[in-house]
Amino acid sequence: MSPQETRADAALNAVEQVWLDGPDEHAIPVYIWRPEGEPEGIVHICHGMAEHAQRYAPLAGRLSRYRLLVVAHDHRGHGPHTPEESLGHYANENGWDKVAGDVGVVQHWVHGTWPTLPCYLLGHSMGSFIVQSYLMRGPAGSLPAGLILSGSNRDRRVRLGLLRTLLKIVRRVQGANTRSSVIRKLTFGAFSKSVKSPRTEFDWLSHDPATVDDYINDPYCGFDCTNQLWSDFGSGLASLRRRNALQRIPANLPILIVSGADDPVGEFGRGTQRLAQAYRQSGHRDVTCIVFQGMRHEPFNERRREEAEQALLDWIDRH
Repeated sequence: MSPQETRADAALNAVEQVWLDGPDEHAIPVYIWRPEGEPEGIVHICHGMAEHAQRYAPLAGRLSRYRLLVVAHDHRGHGPHTPEESLGHYANENGWDKVAGDVGVVQHWVHGTWPTLPCYLLGHSMGSFIVQSYLMRGPAGSLPAGLILSGSNRDRRVRLGLLRTLLKIVRRVQGANTRSSVIRKLTFGAFSKSVKSPRTEFDWLSHDPATVDDYINDPYCGFDCTNQLWSDFGSGLASLRRRNALQRIPANLPILIVSGADDPVGEFGRGTQRLAQAYRQSGHRDVTCIVFQGMRHEPFNERRREEAEQALLDWIDRH
């Protein structure tokens, strides 16, 4: 299926939007893609850093053809409802707790609105870490029918420690609300350098030029995040590395982990495999890990995205 056909599929499904109230009066924008017939299941998508929920319209359109209702929400500091000056900033305090808590608000609403349908929770990149943090704290209401982690990783402790030290120094020197070029070079800039002879600085996202161009031309993608958000993010990653952290996530929860073999975020499959092994060692009995050859950070936005989508559909069908 070509990118144009995928976008056309998404256009066939009218997008609905609702607003949910967070505990601190933050309004959470939630988008819904419904199948033409009665849905048989739900996929709740949590997007990555410096992007937004509506980027997943093509994937939602494809999934809706298989009787899956898709829900996605914008994280704080992301999406078209965020003022430009607030893009890339969770909150002045407790940002990670708040974005993880927002997942719970949406999950509670999903399970309350469609109580008889299984709901699969899908987190991509930053979203993959947020959903894990949410589940560690105890799900709000019903447990998801499955957990899907895309473009994720399990950082080594030493590397994570160095990153957090750097983030603390930059935040102290430059201020919490400043956007640091140093951090950008060490993160997105380093990812870009992993691509030989890149056409753009975001080629590390996908081999598909149309996907990369859409990202670059989207005013709500690719922005710099504040030092405070990076500090919150580092704290969130550290919380996932604490002793017995993954054991707080129910062992009977089926888990699917997908990544590209050319993804620098997942250390070209090595970090992805470490994550799967960590879950197995923590007692999780149903862990599937797929590293797609010839794919980068966004398997569902690749030239061969049908392969990743079919793997997801097959896994959902089995569960």
